Amino acid sequence: MHLRRHLAAYAFILAAVYPAHGFACALARGESAVVSGIAEDGTLTLADGRAVKLAGIDMPRPDVSKFEVVAGQSVTLHYGGTRIDRYGRALALVAFGKGPSLQERLIAEGIARVVPSGDMRLCMDEWLAVEARARAAGRGLWRDPVFAVRRADDLAGLDPLDGSYQLVEGVIKSVAKIRGRIYFNFDEDWRTDFTVTVAPAGAKLFKTGAWKALIGNPPAIVGAKVRVRGFLSRYNGPGMTVAVPEQIELLDRPMPDEKVKAANENGGPDVRARKPHAARK
Repeated sequence: MHLRRHLAAYAFILAAVYPAHGFACALARGESAVVSGIAEDGTLTLADGRAVKLAGIDMPRPDVSKFEVVAGQSVTLHYGGTRIDRYGRALALVAFGKGPSLQERLIAEGIARVVPSGDMRLCMDEWLAVEARARAAGRGLWRDPVFAVRRADDLAGLDPLDGSYQLVEGVIKSVAKIRGRIYFNFDEDWRTDFTVTVAPAGAKLFKTGAWKALIGNPPAIVGAKVRVRGFLSRYNGPGMTVAVPEQIELLDRPMPDEKVKAANENGGPDVRARKPHAARK
């Protein structure tokens, strides 16, 4: 009885913080099943014996008590691509009732952060917006400085974080396309600055949507402020490799073409004459 009251109270809080509206991700609807248990890492166990990994999110410090609202509930799995991960778990969006998905609820409470992937791309815009509101409100993990958004120009601060998943903000100073890879440099010296690398497989995804025009005209993206997320690594300075465009959020749009032209005609630096940095070894 006490557990039921606790879950009912939590459901009420969620409804107040994040009103029910359903979810907009156009994913493939899968099967329905009853949730019989929740592991400490947030993996759901279904009554039919299957395990479910919540796709598209990361929970650095899972608080199981805060999403036991689905315990004993019938849920529907929705798939965006890969259905089974390498550990044999179903990789899915979990929907129940008429409200937002379980993933959205956890993101809204600051229990989870968004981890863009090829499977859940259709959900990313919505989830990133939900995460931004949770971060602005200082909910959950966003109260902890450990999960603060890092600065691209704080190289000394980024170095000790090698290998960890981070959010980093900065201004793109140059773009280079070399042998199928795209490099976003965040300072003048690519040998030491923070750099975001898009591998050839991911670069193909940047040829669609808003990124198509920007990547096709590098000066149009130079000067843009972005927030990028992924695992930090170190090679010629700290950096990240991204696989999907949703890992890079455009915060401040770059200078429109007409303003670039006007700046050049008025004797300003010819931004279109900027050359990409040399290829990395």
